[in-house]
Amino acid sequence: MEIIPSSRESEFDNERESSQAGENEGTGKEGEELGLCPNHPNVKVPSTLSNRILYFQEKWFKDHTWLHYSPSVKGVLCFYCAKYFAAQKSKLASKADSAFVKTGFNNWKKALEKCSVHKDSQCHKLAVMTRIQEPEPVNVQLSRELERRQQQARRNLMKIAGGVRYLARQGLAFRGDQKESGNLSQLLKYKATGDAELTSWLKGPLDFTSPELQNELLKLMANTIIK
Repeated sequence: MEIIPSSRESEFDNERESSQAGENEGTGKEGEELGLCPNHPNVKVPSTLSNRILYFQEKWFKDHTWLHYSPSVKGVLCFYCAKYFAAQKSKLASKADSAFVKTGFNNWKKALEKCSVHKDSQCHKLAVMTRIQEPEPVNVQLSRELERRQQQARRNLMKIAGGVRYLARQGLAFRGDQKESGNLSQLLKYKATGDAELTSWLKGPLDFTSPELQNELLKLMANTIIK
């Protein structure tokens, strides 16, 4: 049996290497780190049955998010069970389906049946509950907080850019004798009414309404129009 990669396989290889470079949270097949989340690449995994070749269906990743593609076993594992039972953390380890824990499952003819049975098993439920109760690794928490701040910054910068575009379109001056009396500052204050996030962001330590930023936004808009 061999893996027939899609054009995106290299992208997932890079993600897998990056994930494995972090904290070792558990292993499936001996020596293989599972990373922080299930691996869902776009690959075709064939399984020969008599004179037919069956393939893993990508939609199964959506139906069973706990499935984890493992290139070393040329099949899929249960992400949670592989982490939990590979370390023999419970007496139920001997009852866990080895195909979903270590050896890899690739009998695609019975995929729906076997996945449903595994999902309803006591072993799987225990592994999932244990995973839910475990505290998140620090690097995951930091990554989530960074993503939250980036999204917040993007939302508020778009609001500021909207104000700059409005004033430019109307041919109005941006700045007054004092910063707070300028049209942009007053417009943003009005837009921040009832918008706690924008209000807090405008009062932050960084000035995102400075003349330099205004000019940079205008230049970007002008270049976009020219293109």
